[in-house]
Amino acid sequence: MAAGLTRPVRSPGGFRLCTAADAARVERTRRGLDEGLSAAEAARAAHAAFGLEPVLLKQVGDGWERGEIDISHEHFASNLVRGRLLALARFWGRGTGPLALLACAPGETHDIPPLAFALVLRSHSWRILFLGADTPIETLARTAGTTKPALAVVSSFDPTSLEAGADELRRLAEHTPLALAGPGATDELCARIRVHRLDGDPVAAADEVARA
Repeated sequence: MAAGLTRPVRSPGGFRLCTAADAARVERTRRGLDEGLSAAEAARAAHAAFGLEPVLLKQVGDGWERGEIDISHEHFASNLVRGRLLALARFWGRGTGPLALLACAPGETHDIPPLAFALVLRSHSWRILFLGADTPIETLARTAGTTKPALAVVSSFDPTSLEAGADELRRLAEHTPLALAGPGATDELCARIRVHRLDGDPVAAADEVARA
């Protein structure tokens, strides 16, 4: 097992004790090894998820769910955060696990929450294909037709961008498992085009997908 994967504490008698988080890291690393990752890649994926979860859940995650990420805050932090997330995203297309195809809706530039979602999903041994910000639905559909993902996810803060592409999204959902995410993914829209809505912050959403 990769060095530094667990962070044991000492009991009063001097015994090394592993926490529940340690056990979960080891389990996620084991799943990565089973999916064909090297020990270093599997450990990196496990550390990425657990290292990011507290920050994402309270800051990026909560802001995404409520639609409260202020433009000035994003401009200040986005490049730093995006760079860190992308550094953790190396090799996330490797392995033999199910493939997730992720994209931001047309006109949507908030790509940090779906990046965070992707990293946590990767820690569950999923493979990731990330198309990024402002992705035309036509491009998403064409890519889905080629790669046959187990799940495609489109995220947006603005419901109008998803509403504008509702017909294309409905057609995409006829042959590709599709979910919408972010504040723009309203219950009404998802019900109308018959796709799943990913609730909550990126971490909870990724865990929901992995359990399903």
